[in-house]
Amino acid sequence: MLYHEIIALYEQRNLQAITQSEQQFGAYCRLIARSLLRNEQDVDACVSDTWTRAWETVVLESPANLKLHIGKLTRSLAIERLAECAPDAYGEQVSAVLAELGEIASPNAQPCITSTIPQQPNRNNPPTARVPLADVFLLQLCL
Repeated sequence: MLYHEIIALYEQRNLQAITQSEQQFGAYCRLIARSLLRNEQDVDACVSDTWTRAWETVVLESPANLKLHIGKLTRSLAIERLAECAPDAYGEQVSAVLAELGEIASPNAQPCITSTIPQQPNRNNPPTARVPLADVFLLQLCL
């Protein structure tokens, strides 16, 4: 079925539009969703939500390229789903990293790891100096 015929089905509010969209663009939408999401349940939910969103938007927006429009809907829904899942997936890791950085950056912390930063050698400055890791981290942030 041609794109303009599927759009006509959407305009007529014919449920066949969703069936035809799924046949035409289902694999394409799954490819987009899989590129962003981790598991098949999220991919399936995202693709299912795509058809609902298409039902709501195709008539209002009258897209010139239906495949592109449906692909954008899928990508947008996958990103939304990813944002919802990200705190659960990465929350503990981020908390651990922030705790470590807090220990390093705290004023009472003793430098336990040092890094060597080359400097201009002179009589008062040896060729290399030992710098606390927190200073190296802050220096990298400023660069």
